[in-house]
Amino acid sequence: MQITYVYNACVLVEHNGSKILCDPWLIDGIYYGSWHQYPKAKAAPKDFFDVDYIYISHIHPDHLDPATLKLFPKEIPIIICNYAHKFVFNILKKIGFKKIIELRQAQPHKISKDFQIEVIAADFCDPTLCQKHFACAPQSTSNFQTQQIDSLAIFSTPDETLVNLNDVPYLLAQKALIYINENYPKIDCALIGYSGAGPYPQCFEHLSTNEKKLKAALKLKQFMNQSIAFLKKLKPSYFMPFAGQYVLGGSLHQLNEMRGVPQIEELPSLFDFYLNKHNVESKFFMLNSMEHFNLQTHRCSKKFIAPDPLKRKKYILEILSKRPLDYENYSYDTTELKESIHQAYKHLLKYQKTWNYSPKQNLYIDYGAPEFLCLPYETKKLSYVRDLVEPYVKITLDPRLFFQILNKKAHWNNAEIGSHLTFKRSPDIFDRSMYLTLSYFHV
Repeated sequence: MQITYVYNACVLVEHNGSKILCDPWLIDGIYYGSWHQYPKAKAAPKDFFDVDYIYISHIHPDHLDPATLKLFPKEIPIIICNYAHKFVFNILKKIGFKKIIELRQAQPHKISKDFQIEVIAADFCDPTLCQKHFACAPQSTSNFQTQQIDSLAIFSTPDETLVNLNDVPYLLAQKALIYINENYPKIDCALIGYSGAGPYPQCFEHLSTNEKKLKAALKLKQFMNQSIAFLKKLKPSYFMPFAGQYVLGGSLHQLNEMRGVPQIEELPSLFDFYLNKHNVESKFFMLNSMEHFNLQTHRCSKKFIAPDPLKRKKYILEILSKRPLDYENYSYDTTELKESIHQAYKHLLKYQKTWNYSPKQNLYIDYGAPEFLCLPYETKKLSYVRDLVEPYVKITLDPRLFFQILNKKAHWNNAEIGSHLTFKRSPDIFDRSMYLTLSYFHV
């Protein structure tokens, strides 16, 4: 088996001529124009038109990028997890793919005679662990469908096993890890995430600059420890860190330094430190775009060359900072916006009742109006106020993006991960139910 690193979470897995491409993101400007590649992937969609399958792990644009997938031949079969909510399936169907294979838990699928893939979902949902505020729905009682949004993949031949962990957080993957250990006792290689994308801490305005730096350092440490936990559990012979390589552009470019995401050139020294500290014997390797690692020979096609951080900063300042965010060229009607707010609020209350969520915090939205929009969960009446009443969460966003979210042209979750939302919490506590109901604040 051989793996070729393309970019971020995109890898090509090959065995005896059979090929499966994972999570292709090859077009710049996902998450409404905020996420960009650096250094750029040395590949285009046309370079993979000969693959036998494409595996899509979950719905987020750095794994399921419609702009990239629209360029692929629609005859290529797509493999996904059998999610209870058909968001991934419906997006792929809308793009035009003709064969979408939904794999149940513990249902290996043959890629070729001696090469297979198995897809496992993460089913311990706790957004305080994964840092995704707009979280998943409640647990499914079915053994064959998952309510969650993340999945991992196991590629195996009679002699080799590769585990692609994608974005699955360690504490949410306990059932999956037990299953892997029981059914795949020897892991030759693992692809392991090393960072957590999202708005924290760079988009939390109640934190000072020094507090953001401290939180960013703690976040980096948390995700490095998570990587080590995966390695201790799976004990792969080799591993490659991936699925964390992006930079923010446009008017959000100044947030890059506060994300708590290590740059790729920092990973060798970071992993050397953590591997030695925790006595982990798994061997570490890294690849540049379109270089490969052979699981049989344990060799990389070329030595990894780290990007120059000064060139990255120059590229961000001179190129990416000047790129507009998707909604910055969008116009909206103020009357339509207010009507959308009222219709969306009715929709939110409907789902709040369905899930029986009762947020303990006041929610205010600052979209540039003279006063803050207050979403009361108890009085059932929208209002605009000048003063914030504790406990509260205030979310600030561009009115053009707000209009798009309300009208389902954008989504709260993707806006959050893309760093388009600014949060202020007082006191600084996390109320899951509030974010869950907010996910339904659209028409």
